[in-house]
Formats: sequence, structure tokens, C-alpha cells
Amino acid sequence: MNIRFYLERKKSKSGERAIWCYVREKDKSIYLNTKEKVNPDNWDSDLRRADEKSTRNKILKGQLAGLNNYLNLFESKILDVIRETRINNFDAGFDEISIEKKKHLIVILIVFLRIMMILFYPK
Repeated sequence: MNIRFYLERKKSKSGERAIWCYVREKDKSIYLNTKEKVNPDNWDSDLRRADEKSTRNKILKGQLAGLNNYLNLFESKILDVIRETRINNFDAGFDEISIEKKKHLIVILIVFLRIMMILFYPK
């Protein structure tokens, strides 16, 4: 099973691109919008993470580090759901995981996203 992050092809008006999470196993895929955007100049396509070395601006470096933390936690939550499913059904394939846990995964991700928004973007 592979979990990778990619930038959307189309740019927003600000020049940023949405970050998508692709979860793949064999010939099956699930695509999840992380609800985050990044300037392509600050993205490392090889590492599939924000490139903190792409700028000298300390504020931007901090934002990119926070984005990487967010993406790492996002990936971790997906892996938790997959692990939980496979503990209950060792032979569970991607179809069983996506059907059995799709609602659970969405609820976890929504709660997780709300917590992250509060932590990283306080009003």
C-alpha cells in the first residue's frame, strides 16, 4: 500500500496548488483532498512534501514545517485506519478497507482537520 501526496495540476488565482493524498494498493486508488495548498516553488516533488529549504524567510519556513507536520499526521491517521481494519480482518484487501472504513476514515479526517485548523490557523 502506498500513500503519497501530489499537487493538483491547476493553480488557484494565488498560484498555489491543492495537495491531494493518493492511497494506492495494486490497481485500486482512493484520492483525498487534504484541504491544504502550497506554492509549487515550495514543493519537493521527489519527497512529496513542502520544501523548507526553498526559502530563507523564517515565517515561510515555519509554515512549510507546519504543513509537513500536517501531512505526516494525515498519513499516520490513514495508516491507523488501515491497521485497525487489518487487525480485525488480516486478509482485508483494499476494497474491504475502503468499504468498511470509508465513513470512519472520513469522520476521523474531518475531526483531525478541524483540530489542525484550530491549532495552525487560530482566529
